[in-house]
Amino acid sequence: MKIDDLEQMESEDLQTLPSAERRKFLKLGLAVTGMYLGGSILSLTSVRNAFGSDVVPEMGKYPYNPHYSMVIREKLCIDCEQCKDACVKTNHVPSYGFRTT
Repeated sequence: MKIDDLEQMESEDLQTLPSAERRKFLKLGLAVTGMYLGGSILSLTSVRNAFGSDVVPEMGKYPYNPHYSMVIREKLCIDCEQCKDACVKTNHVPSYGFRTT
C-alpha cells in the first residue's frame, strides 16, 4: 500500500488496512526481532567458546623468549642504576633479558 492510498482513507485502523498489509508488517517485525535475538545469542556462544579455547600456550612453551621493559622517570634519575638492579632481582630476569640503552 502506498502513502497516497493511505492519505485518501478516512482512518488507518485495523478494519481499513488489508490483511496482506498487516501480514507483511508482522513478518517484517518478526524477521527483525529474530535477527536481533539470533545475533545476540550467537555473540554470547562465540564469547563462551573463546574463553574455553587454548589460545595462550602453556608456561614454558612460548615460541619466543620473554621480553622485559621498565619505565623510568628520567627527571628523577641520577644514573645510579639501583632501579635496574632491583628490577632484575625482583622479576628474576635472565641474562639475555637485561640490557640497557
